Amino acid sequence: MKILLTNPPSEMNNKIYKRAGVRWPSPGHRYTHRRDPKRYVSFPFFLAYTASILKNDNNKVYAIDAVALQMTEKTFYKKVKERSPDLIIQETSTPTIELDLKIAKKMKEQTGAKIVFVGAHASVYPEDMLKNKQVDYIAIGEYEHIIKELVQKLNKKQDTSKIKGLALKKQNKIIINKRRELIDPLDNLPYPARDIFPIDDAPDLALYQDGMGKIPPEVKIISSRGCPFKCNYCLWTQVIYPGKYRMHTAKRVVDEIEYVIKNHGAKSIYFDDDTFTANPQHVLDICSEIKKRKINIQWAAMCDAIIITEEMIKSMSESGCRTAMFGLESADKAILKRIGKPLDMKKIKQVIKWCRKYNIMTHVTNCYGMTGDTFKTMEKTLKFTCDVGADSCQFSFAIPYPGTRFYNEAKEKGWLHKHEWKDIGNSAIVSYPDLSAEEIKSWCEHASEYYNKSKRRNPKWLIRAAKRRYRQDGPSGILKSIKKYTELIIKGKY
Repeated sequence: MKILLTNPPSEMNNKIYKRAGVRWPSPGHRYTHRRDPKRYVSFPFFLAYTASILKNDNNKVYAIDAVALQMTEKTFYKKVKERSPDLIIQETSTPTIELDLKIAKKMKEQTGAKIVFVGAHASVYPEDMLKNKQVDYIAIGEYEHIIKELVQKLNKKQDTSKIKGLALKKQNKIIINKRRELIDPLDNLPYPARDIFPIDDAPDLALYQDGMGKIPPEVKIISSRGCPFKCNYCLWTQVIYPGKYRMHTAKRVVDEIEYVIKNHGAKSIYFDDDTFTANPQHVLDICSEIKKRKINIQWAAMCDAIIITEEMIKSMSESGCRTAMFGLESADKAILKRIGKPLDMKKIKQVIKWCRKYNIMTHVTNCYGMTGDTFKTMEKTLKFTCDVGADSCQFSFAIPYPGTRFYNEAKEKGWLHKHEWKDIGNSAIVSYPDLSAEEIKSWCEHASEYYNKSKRRNPKWLIRAAKRRYRQDGPSGILKSIKKYTELIIKGKY
């Protein structure tokens, strides 16, 4: 069977929407070159793991990540037609769902292939999706093994109506089967098929980066799935794989690091876990294995400060960690309690001090418009962020994605300012009685500008930034930074 795995074009209103591989589907800007510091292109892990599994079963497998390539619909349809697939696996998301349905219809007309929708939106609304003629199946949640069984049965022309985790149409009736058990142990998954992305006839992992300035080419790896903490806004842990937190063994993780160094020329690694530091022993074991094998590579990770110890930070640094990203979201205890994030402000201050001590750059994320936010709490979060000493920070507005407790509460209490699917992820859509969506969005912009100015005026921060830039780009990097700050001064943004 010929199978095509797709992350279809996602351009709407001159914006490129992130879809496959991201936990927060949303629009991004166009980029003109691979070293664009603002570029964030996620690796489509679920598609890539599925591709490996299907290839191991001797299927003919193709892939097109049109988002990473910024591919036009015209070019995409041409590539699809050339491959003439029997089955198409199509990633979907909430903000792009109308476009996804349109693209599926066109692919069905071109190829006559069966089409499987995957992703969070399709998982939350399988019945609605199956009412569209172009959609034949929905693989709900974590879908690698669902697709594997579906393809096996289709190859053997067997009944597919009882596959766990699959929703389908049969004799004009919609069947939604029970969710499939999560993949456990996680080591049962093969390495993702990086050799066919972003497109099977032109693979190039250099297109996938997170924009944190690590040494290219940077290759992304997953060491775990899920999170033991239960934040109300988290899409993947509530929709894609709700339940048990699972980890690869340290041996498997470091085997994969060696594999991508040897086979893909990786110069740095990014652990794109939901929470890389959720289990201390897991982190220590990976760091120990890297050091034992004497692998000299820089790496970064999506972390959380909730249970980190100094021992972990020290071991991370010794094994090559140079950047750690932490979710703060809010500096208000009441809000953190309401959203289910057990983070202590004293702890995150201490963690950032440890990171500085062991030469790890820190990046903090904040989210305005969380349940219970007010002008007072947003100002409190901004002040804390400026004082905490992180190397960089970002401010975004809270997005209630369908399938999350946050979305259900917002819908029930009438907080949704907008309710078209295309608006979710594209703008602030939550309005509280004393805090409007427009005010939340405005505060995000104000906070970013205020934070950046406060850091640029901090001599300690400037010295640390200069050292980082020198380590990364040498003297030329310092000259570029001086030029950038001179331009900011001239524009009055310093």
